[in-house]
Amino acid sequence: MPDNPGYPREAKIVEVTKGDSSQGVVSFELRGVTPDAGLLLSEHPSMEDALEAKRRYEDESLE
Repeated sequence: MPDNPGYPREAKIVEVTKGDSSQGVVSFELRGVTPDAGLLLSEHPSMEDALEAKRRYEDESLE
């Protein structure tokens, strides 16, 4: 894909609560660190899903 940034790529996982604190829904956002700081890459319902997406994003051998 021509839009994929080069390597090395780095991302971070941010826990986000949507809605009010009593009925909020927690999701996990994968956000770029390098080369696109703060860019929302994906959103996941569980930390495990977010960790897997982070691994795929950062691992050049999976390209």
